[in-house]
Amino acid sequence: MKNTGSRHEAEDRHEEADLEHGETKNKPDEGHGLKFIDSSESSSVEPESIGFEPLESEPLESEPLESEPPESEPPEPKPLESEPFESKLVEPESAESNSAPFSFLTSANLPEFSGKKYRIYGFLILLFALILRLFNLGERVLHHDESVHASFTLKLLNNGQYSYNPAYHGPFLYHVTALVFQFFGINDATARLLPALFGGAAILILFLLKKELGKKGVLWSAYLLAFSPCMVYFSRFFRNDMIIVFCTIAVVAGGVRYIENLHNLKRYPYLILSVSALAIAVTAKENAYLIIFIFGAYAGLSICYKIYSNWRLDKRVQQNAEKQIEPETEKEFGQQVEKELGTKAEKEFRQELETEAEKETGQELEVEAKKEFRQELETEAEKETGQKLEAEAEKETEQEIGTEAGKEPQSQNLTYEEKTLDIEVEQEAKKENYNILNSQKKPRKSSLSFKSFLPFIPDIILSVALFLFIVMLFYTSYFRNPVSVSSIVERAFSHWMAMHRIERLGGPFYYYLPLLLVYEIPILLFGILGFLDSFRKKGKNAWFFHFLCYWALTSLLLYSYLQEKVPWLVVHIVLPLGILAGAYIGENFSWKESLSCKKNKIITGILVLSLLVSLVQCISVNYYKSMDPAERITYTQASPEIREFMEKIDGLTLGPDRLRVCVYDPNNLYWPLPWYLRDYKKASYFSKLPQNKRYDAIIVPSQYNLYEELSEDKYASYNFTLRPGKEYTLYYKISLEK
Repeated sequence: MKNTGSRHEAEDRHEEADLEHGETKNKPDEGHGLKFIDSSESSSVEPESIGFEPLESEPLESEPLESEPPESEPPEPKPLESEPFESKLVEPESAESNSAPFSFLTSANLPEFSGKKYRIYGFLILLFALILRLFNLGERVLHHDESVHASFTLKLLNNGQYSYNPAYHGPFLYHVTALVFQFFGINDATARLLPALFGGAAILILFLLKKELGKKGVLWSAYLLAFSPCMVYFSRFFRNDMIIVFCTIAVVAGGVRYIENLHNLKRYPYLILSVSALAIAVTAKENAYLIIFIFGAYAGLSICYKIYSNWRLDKRVQQNAEKQIEPETEKEFGQQVEKELGTKAEKEFRQELETEAEKETGQELEVEAKKEFRQELETEAEKETGQKLEAEAEKETEQEIGTEAGKEPQSQNLTYEEKTLDIEVEQEAKKENYNILNSQKKPRKSSLSFKSFLPFIPDIILSVALFLFIVMLFYTSYFRNPVSVSSIVERAFSHWMAMHRIERLGGPFYYYLPLLLVYEIPILLFGILGFLDSFRKKGKNAWFFHFLCYWALTSLLLYSYLQEKVPWLVVHIVLPLGILAGAYIGENFSWKESLSCKKNKIITGILVLSLLVSLVQCISVNYYKSMDPAERITYTQASPEIREFMEKIDGLTLGPDRLRVCVYDPNNLYWPLPWYLRDYKKASYFSKLPQNKRYDAIIVPSQYNLYEELSEDKYASYNFTLRPGKEYTLYYKISLEK
């Protein structure tokens, strides 16, 4: 104790001398690796270093850091009696992000977007997504399927007639596009307007998942899907699939936000969004039932896992109760804990006292302090009497012991009183654990009991009523045609199961993989990396990434299994993969650190190259090669020669009201001619060649030579390609040429 006082006095004098010479002496906690720990600071030490293990169930929150006093004026020590020592626990930083096998930049080091930048980037992505989908929308000739849908819509608009036929999917597309025709005119561009808008709206819905994906994850996911060649192409395609894409992501986003707000009124807008989206999906196309199956199976598995987890927890608690004889009251438990901890603390304190002289925290400080102490003690002994120095040292030591306790790690230089304070903190922690254990031992009410559903009866009623209203509104054609829900479902399943059995449009199991490899390189590559990385995730959002993995995998397997292989179904596989890819890139990539090392340069190069290839593919297949039969994505696209054919027909002297047109094909595969000849009132379509050849214009497959029946002097001919492998010939009266 005497030596300690002399050493502190010598240190103070050294500090004063250094300050007089303009030098700043490093504090022990800065220069020698020691850290001053106080209840006002946010401690970053490991829980074990302050004498007891933390509660795993609920770590204490750290208080904000206070500003440190100037180095020339060290803080005055406070007695332990006036301000007890309080241990602060900080949950150890998870190494999850640092140990991801495929991440090359730590997400903790990535700068977070400001709200302004996030909104600007999001707006720009949405703007370019809409431009890509709407620009020159009517340039491409309508596909066979597009023309069928457009003709049915025109029939509904003109005659008010609609009858559900599963071969041509649900009524939503026809009824809403009829309104578009009514207000914006009838042409190729307006026919495709609805899918284009739904394609853009699907990008917008992604921003509801900011809490799960993060700002960067949302922006990257939106970018990948906004510039995806497949997503853009089929957003410019008059079919139902982009409506289904929008409804799918809306169900997911609305469902996630509904669960988040489950116990307040904010949940209702999200409930309405999810239910409406699901109902629209059912009225749009039959693969909505696949979505219901995929999401319903996941919900069922989650409920089963929850029940199993609760059963295991009950069983474990029961086994622990049988093995351990615990005090029946909290008072007895506290006494037992106090007794055990008191003995333990006293034993540890005595062991520390034996080695305290040799274990000063920070070996460099110990050597330096001893040297300075001995030198100063010898000097002071010559100037002052030893007895006075010893008395002053003892007094100084008693006053400064509070500071010494704060400057040195509490786990090594604590007095018995300080140990007692630590014991009290640990007692409270263990008592809390005891209360938790007792609450677990009590019979737990089932989270799936009927009473737990009572507060949500209004939600259930609203959901059922809204769903049925939307479904029946469109299937009955605004309540004009009587139809039942059971008949709708039965007809849908019976038709498409029959198509699957006969393999009407069959293909190999790997049919969609070449499409992904050719057009969706960044989504496929980083989607796979995100898929693998998601299994390492832990925390409150880990379940969402596990759900994305399940969604992507089941979509790929189901669509690969079903024998209805067409390119437009690939968008239902691209959607979850694109979200996974965007989340992975957003979490693990930063442009600022992309060139920091060779490994980062390589991966950055791969990312940039894949994005450039995808962007070039997007522009090429949508604006330059949209009707090229060599492109996998076009799939029996109608030939641009149809435009020239229509110029030929429109050039005849008889107008649309008077020109008699006959179109013949034994298999009725003359589409999209009915759409482009829609203004010709006297156009007729046959599957058998009519006996009466007195038509002004006759259109037949090229293998039929009508010059055997028609005079070459009266009829001229014009050959054109309807679609790849389908050649037609137009015979028209020479007298009608201008």
